[in-house]
Amino acid sequence: LIRMSLIRKEKTEEGMNIPSNCSKFGIIRFEVDNVSKVNWYGAYSHVVEIGGVKWKATVCKRSVNGEKTNRLFVILMTENSQLTPWNIHLNTEYVLVNSDSRKSIIAKVSTTLNNLKNFTKKVFLNWSDLIDAKMGFIRNNKITVKIGIWIIRMTGIGMPPTIKMDMKEELKDAKRLPVDCSKSGVILLEVDEMSTLDDGSVAHFSPEIEVGGVSWCASVRKEKRDASGKDSLLAYLFSRTDEWSVHVENVIFTLVHSDSSKNIVEKMRPVTYHPDQESWGLILVKWEELIDEKRGFIKDNKITIEIQFTISNMKRFKSAISTIR
Repeated sequence: LIRMSLIRKEKTEEGMNIPSNCSKFGIIRFEVDNVSKVNWYGAYSHVVEIGGVKWKATVCKRSVNGEKTNRLFVILMTENSQLTPWNIHLNTEYVLVNSDSRKSIIAKVSTTLNNLKNFTKKVFLNWSDLIDAKMGFIRNNKITVKIGIWIIRMTGIGMPPTIKMDMKEELKDAKRLPVDCSKSGVILLEVDEMSTLDDGSVAHFSPEIEVGGVSWCASVRKEKRDASGKDSLLAYLFSRTDEWSVHVENVIFTLVHSDSSKNIVEKMRPVTYHPDQESWGLILVKWEELIDEKRGFIKDNKITIEIQFTISNMKRFKSAISTIR
């Protein structure tokens, strides 16, 4: 049984202050009964909404990297779609409540969630210490955990897109195969939290735009993709083509420099998007060059990338997988 309350105030009785750059704030407080029965799968909270986003948490008993000793895990996750690109930068504060408030364990985490990674976690003390009544965290087989959520910035979720585009007439009849569907678009992706990309599992997405009746978005992430083994900045153009096969030409990626004459401009070969291949991308610059402010690409932890593209042809797509019987 989990009891929960959601608190939204400028300053809460939980002792958490709302920072000035915070657009949305909330606290999830839940009490977990029958802690002795909590296992690897954990006890889940109800879903609550903060900043237009659905959140839930779980408390579970797991080991770290195969260790024999179990520990207390507290995991915060969203219930947003994993198909539509989105990005949330947030600060979190986890509190494991002790009967002596001076001994409560507090941990602060700053992270970025997106449709590829929709959770963040905090590992607390050993499970044996948690269930030891003398430690002060458990009483009557019950513990209390609080999670403060400060949403600093969101893209792709109820936010106006930062884009430029040149759209012609949309497809009016989805059943008719278009003959001349040449359409072009430009996506301007501004990443103002570059430090969050230090974790290679984190990506930044632009909001979606529609060009040629198809949804498009851009993404950047840090990856190792060449023989040197060094990190690079990769940029991708994504499409949600549903039932269409879309041929795209003149795909130009531009990493904006403070001196426009020094922009890095890379042109990708013509490619085809379809439901089995929804993204294409390329390496823009070595990571060490990107984060060196003297190089002129990053300023105040922010970079700008522009992607231009033209749809030259569309046709119905039939997956090769579906043709194998």
